[in-house]
This record gives sequence, C-alpha cells and structure tokens, in this order.
Amino acid sequence: MGMSLLDFHFAGGGPFRGIGGGYGSILTVIISFSIFGLLYKIDLHSRVINSVLSFVGAITLEIYLCYMVADKLSGEIVKDAFPQLLTGYHAQLYFIQFPLCFVIALLFAVTYKLTYAVVVKLISLINQP
Repeated sequence: MGMSLLDFHFAGGGPFRGIGGGYGSILTVIISFSIFGLLYKIDLHSRVINSVLSFVGAITLEIYLCYMVADKLSGEIVKDAFPQLLTGYHAQLYFIQFPLCFVIALLFAVTYKLTYAVVVKLISLINQP
C-alpha cells in the first residue's frame, strides 16, 4: 500500500527506499515483532473477543489473498470520493484507505468462506446415495 506514516516522516516527504529490497521498511518489521511480542500469550477472558480473534485468525489467509484486490478497489473509491486530497502525497489518505481496504478484504474473505461452505455442502448432498 505504499509507505507507512513513519516511513513518510523519515523520508522527509520524498521516496523511501526499501530495506533489502523486500520489506518497505525495517520499521514495519520492528513494529510487527513488537506488537506480536506484546500480544503473545495474553489471556483474554472475554468470549466475544476470543471468538472474533479466532474467526479472523481462521480466515487470515483468505484476507491476505483478497487484500490486493481490496487495495486496488479502495484506492479507486478514495480517489473518486476525495479528489482534493490527491494534489500531492497526503498521509490523511491512509486513515481513510487502510480501514476501508481491510473491511473490503474481510468482506471478500467471509464471502469466499461462506460460498465455499455452501458449495461443499451441496456437493455432499448431491453425492449421497
């Protein structure tokens, strides 16, 4: 999705060169490992939070696979809805596009999972003697 807000800050508003040609920034790697380290083995006592996190964890691959399509779609939606923000690089677009992109990818992933479950159920009903 481009550069993160921290990358934008450290690049001084110009292009930020990636670290090692792979990740967009070493900052992304450090922040990801830090968040994982903080959240690892935390005991959550809320059933709602546990069930939501379990559901999102179960469809993580589908969300990841749908994310590129969702990123392109959310970019077009933001570009059409907020043309005044496109005169230069504006960090405000991230606060609009990133949550929208995640919601679209989540909807695509849930739709895929439900469609797959229905098709498998129909095939099993058809194959019954």
